[in-house]
Amino acid sequence: MIECTGRSSDDRGHVKPGSHSHESSIGGLHVLIVDDEVSQLSALGEILSDEGITTTLASNGGDALGSIEIIRPDVAIVDLVMPRMNGTALLAELRARLPELPVIIATGLPMADPMVEAALELGNTVYVSKPIDVSQLLDMLERLK
Repeated sequence: MIECTGRSSDDRGHVKPGSHSHESSIGGLHVLIVDDEVSQLSALGEILSDEGITTTLASNGGDALGSIEIIRPDVAIVDLVMPRMNGTALLAELRARLPELPVIIATGLPMADPMVEAALELGNTVYVSKPIDVSQLLDMLERLK
């Protein structure tokens, strides 16, 4: 588990860069980001940190579940396709422990994929496709805060 605030970077990984500044409206949020793709995880963490958001990064479901014993995120962003514990299994565990936690599932899978549909059926969950459009993600976070 890594926690970061206020970092910046020129390397944005697979995240689509864009003109974005929502800091005044979403700064102060604490977002748990779970993705086994390290470049995606760190890039997204840096982008959100630049917006004044505290981020906790986890590269797998087990680390994510361990982190919620220590921190209470306002929102989670979860990749669905991960080894050992996939995003749907993680989401089910998050629902059992923090039923009101809003979750954004971030995946390259199409919305009609059975794994995406199963995740959405767990409730309080929205979908964003990869590569992530940063402006779209920031708008979602603003609506979920």
